[in-house]
Amino acid sequence: ENETEEGLKQAFVSETDVVKLKALTAALAQGSDTDRKKAVCLEAVLNSRRPEVLYDDYHAVFLTADNQPRKNIATKGADFALAEAERLTETDNKIAAARLLAATRAVLFLADDLIRGYNEYKKIHSKMDYEDLIVQTRELLENPGVADWVLYKLDGGIDNILIDEAQDTSPDQWAIVKALTADFFAGE
Repeated sequence: ENETEEGLKQAFVSETDVVKLKALTAALAQGSDTDRKKAVCLEAVLNSRRPEVLYDDYHAVFLTADNQPRKNIATKGADFALAEAERLTETDNKIAAARLLAATRAVLFLADDLIRGYNEYKKIHSKMDYEDLIVQTRELLENPGVADWVLYKLDGGIDNILIDEAQDTSPDQWAIVKALTADFFAGE
């Protein structure tokens, strides 16, 4: 919960084996033009005061655009390159989770604010919505002092109850149905 994208990148960088990274950089510097470009990127990471800023560039050295480990990064240091690709994948998953958490928090904050404002509006203007009616009906039918009188007044007025899909997952609506049908089976 306390992990942030930047913190995860910093942790990743701090756990990098610098000795093996220097060896891989030296090996890539002796290779093809593409290898030398990768070596320049790794050298920049090694020399940076804030290497987490270069995380995406570092990422591109070891993983493809669709986050698959690059094949044949270098003959020397291949084990290190594969291990780095795995570490990057793990860190990417943690970063994705941190982003999802931040986005979820933002949505929940907005939803909470909207719901609070909506309920305040209903209170100020003496309004009720469908859910309010359901909750108050349930409370009415479950209140021992009032429920008997309400059900007495309804007695003989209800022969059957039609239940559609809307009630399938609503405990409040099922409680209303249960209270209304309890008398149907009183003599059995």
